[in-house]
Amino acid sequence: MSWESIIAANPDVIVVASLDRNRWALDKAEEKIKFLKSDPAVSQLEAVKKGHIVVMDGQAMNPTIRTLYGAEQVGEQLRKMGLN
Repeated sequence: MSWESIIAANPDVIVVASLDRNRWALDKAEEKIKFLKSDPAVSQLEAVKKGHIVVMDGQAMNPTIRTLYGAEQVGEQLRKMGLN
């Protein structure tokens, strides 16, 4: 998925992964959120403006038994935002 297609879709919520490996700065969710808020185009997305950014364990995004755990993480954070 390209940034252009994400901008065109203007999502209500953005999910970012937190990766434990910490090899690169963008493995950290905080760095991804900093990018979302500082990029001139991406910062204009409704999800970013409203702070509708869900952080989840990157391993929970893999197609494994952890997928259910990931769905539960997303659901819980959406409920906290009042987006259930």
